[in-house]
Amino acid sequence: GDSSSNALVTDVQQIVSSSKRIQWLFLGSFLRFCSGLCIGVWAAPYYKLAFPNDASSYAVINAAIVGLCGVSSGLLGGYISDKSIGLVS
Repeated sequence: GDSSSNALVTDVQQIVSSSKRIQWLFLGSFLRFCSGLCIGVWAAPYYKLAFPNDASSYAVINAAIVGLCGVSSGLLGGYISDKSIGLVS
């Protein structure tokens, strides 16, 4: 019922507010989601206007951008995470 869902929300708030790591994780997740959404929303219309007769080039360019940015994001995020161990409690 309502009391169990309120208790769950209260528990989650306490956990999130007590840990800087979790707060950074939520911030990073939010920013990653926003950037992915912006790319997804604006990339296709832009390339359709910029290259109206060349849809296959858009597909290749988009795949390259997603692949390169995804790999570099994962590697850089892992590197920063490994280097920051102990800096945030």
